[in-house]
Amino acid sequence: MPGGREEDVCNNGAVIGKKRIARDAFEACLPEPLRGELDAQAEAALERAAARGREAWPSVQIEDEVWFGHLGRRLREGEPLAAQLASIDAGGLYLAAACLRGVPQALEAFEREVLPSARRALSTRAGAEVVDEMLQRTRTRLLTELHGPPKLALYAGRGPLGGFVRTVAVHLLANDEAAAKPVEDDDDALAALPEAADVEAGLCRLDQQQHFRAAFREALATLSSRDRALLRLSLLDGLSIDDIAPMYGAHRATVARWLGAARDLLATRTRQALASRLRLRPDDLESLLGGVLSRFDLSLSRFLRESHGEGVPPDAT
Repeated sequence: MPGGREEDVCNNGAVIGKKRIARDAFEACLPEPLRGELDAQAEAALERAAARGREAWPSVQIEDEVWFGHLGRRLREGEPLAAQLASIDAGGLYLAAACLRGVPQALEAFEREVLPSARRALSTRAGAEVVDEMLQRTRTRLLTELHGPPKLALYAGRGPLGGFVRTVAVHLLANDEAAAKPVEDDDDALAALPEAADVEAGLCRLDQQQHFRAAFREALATLSSRDRALLRLSLLDGLSIDDIAPMYGAHRATVARWLGAARDLLATRTRQALASRLRLRPDDLESLLGGVLSRFDLSLSRFLRESHGEGVPPDAT
């Protein structure tokens, strides 16, 4: 065999060997139920996702074995493997994987391309000095183990990386704000939303405004900590479903259902508390107040739809 051809064969063998190692790393990191789905279709989807990640950041280099393993660990059971690979934000995941490895070019790209959106989000709520401090804390929480595992390791590519980083930054600021004032102020803030205020205005004409505020706060207090947190993140912080989902490691459709259920529960329990305070049966309350409380349901629904963009199909999972 001529020397040139022999060298080509060896090179091809090395490439095939590296691909096999990367593929094995991916499979080893998959949740057990997904390993049986690694057929030809899924392998093709894997190659495309891996390529999308690299093409998004051509100046950032990490080993295929590391990249494929990182990708495999971010997938979850219960959804088709090929579909997940087709929809995942491979570019965001690739940059996150490289940042967690401390690749200098990745960290530079993170500072240049990702953090500015977090700065803009923080700047709508705080002054320059606080924003600078929050950004530094955001870097620390995302990239170091000072406060436990780096939060960037939680990013699963189900939404843009920038949205995940903004969520972490805003959450840190919200925690600081909550620590600096009584807990009940959060309930005041929710009760002061236009949706609640509109209902109060209608009730004011019936001389029942104070009863509504008390009933609204009472209803909030009965919600679970997760439901209260979801409502605050969505209604007060203005975060979208795609921003919130990575915080809980959940699909956007699941978060949409959680938010819808929290909204409905808040409306129902507000009705119940108000009926109790006015010593009325629920049907008598509706008769007395006409469409005032129904506007509460509709306005919250509209607010959530507008914040999250197009709705999630009823059969989405």
